[in-house]
Amino acid sequence: MSNIVTKIESYIADNKLLSKQTKIIVGVSGGADSVALLLLLQQLEYTCVAAHCNFHLRGQESNRDQKFVENLCEQRHVYLKTISFDTKRYASEKKISIEMAARDLRYNWFESLRKEYQAEAICVAHHKNDSIETFLMNIIQGTGIAGLTGIKPKNGYIIRPFLCISRFDIEEFLQQKGVSFITDSTNKENEFTRNKIRNIIIPELEKINPNFSKTITENIENLTEVSAIYEDFIEKKKNEIAYAKDNCFFVDLPKLRQEKRYKTILYEILKPFGFKPQQVNVIANNLDSIAGKKYYSETHELLKDRDNLIITKAKEHFPDFFHISEKDSVLETPIFMHITKLKKENNFTIPKDTHIACLDGDKMTFPLILTKWKRGDSFFPLGMKNSKKVSDFFIDEKTNLIEKHNTWILKSDEKIAWIVGKRIDDRFKITEKTKNIILLEIMNLEK
Repeated sequence: MSNIVTKIESYIADNKLLSKQTKIIVGVSGGADSVALLLLLQQLEYTCVAAHCNFHLRGQESNRDQKFVENLCEQRHVYLKTISFDTKRYASEKKISIEMAARDLRYNWFESLRKEYQAEAICVAHHKNDSIETFLMNIIQGTGIAGLTGIKPKNGYIIRPFLCISRFDIEEFLQQKGVSFITDSTNKENEFTRNKIRNIIIPELEKINPNFSKTITENIENLTEVSAIYEDFIEKKKNEIAYAKDNCFFVDLPKLRQEKRYKTILYEILKPFGFKPQQVNVIANNLDSIAGKKYYSETHELLKDRDNLIITKAKEHFPDFFHISEKDSVLETPIFMHITKLKKENNFTIPKDTHIACLDGDKMTFPLILTKWKRGDSFFPLGMKNSKKVSDFFIDEKTNLIEKHNTWILKSDEKIAWIVGKRIDDRFKITEKTKNIILLEIMNLEK
């Protein structure tokens, strides 16, 4: 077995990339990297399903590439799947670059093949030079410490067994094997950022330092170690400062303010929720602002409360109110609730669960209205003979802003009968004179 094959086998084992002799999807474009990858994995006795994408971006050259891969797989007795994409249209519809469109289309299809063939992984042919280019791209475009660690050997089901070898190693392997490959003519064009880095920037840097690639690879390895230490530190701080509760995520502001590098820690906490660096900078600069300020990512909403930042999933829009008719036994939206009508028995016991309301049915007027509370609303909390503003009730109960926003109230004839999940109104309580009971039971409070 040649040196490069031994090196790849060791790299796969050391990084726990694949089980022995498993089935894998292999991306094969026809270029030197992917051809070598297919041959090496075959030599290591993995069962390969080759996958080739025709993006139709280079006219006849795209069709030439597909034909080459078909012939290669036929000669090597490898099962091949091919697909054609209208990449330009996809990029236009999604308003993204051609590069990003091709990447999305490729990896989405690879993942569908992995599921179809129950493969362990998707293998792609990124190598040391690709990792260096990614490192430089990230520096140019701006990045955190994770962006300085190059390309990872494993990302979900995608694995990269070639990150331990260079483009030179790959071409030398193919030359020894006497195996041909095709060259993408656009690799020499400098329209794309990566090509500019590969064809212009790196050659100039190599004039300054002939060992540039070796030096950068060593730096990436060192930064990977630093990144691991950084991630451990951030994880520790996350556990100290933030926590999840009742479908919300809380950031403790007093604890956050104690940190010298609180902006960096806050960014790492908010990043998984889709908040961008610029947004986090604004949030960090307004930690002392009054409560109630909201910020939004594409997937989440952040609310600044008195002592917390509260993050929730973006809510779907609900109407302002919902009717409950006398015939309804179940309410599905916005709260899943069972509605039961009972005759009062002498042995009836009122449940103490706040998610269950037992109301005097003879005092209720249908349709009942479920709506959100408004400033100025008042009710008679159970056990009290005087009215109280709902807002004051929330203060007494230490209800945070997210809970206030998510609280519904049940009204009968314009009177509040129940602050849902919290307290019923004393005017609608069960008494000795009650004959009919309306029992409402909340099955969830997620929305």
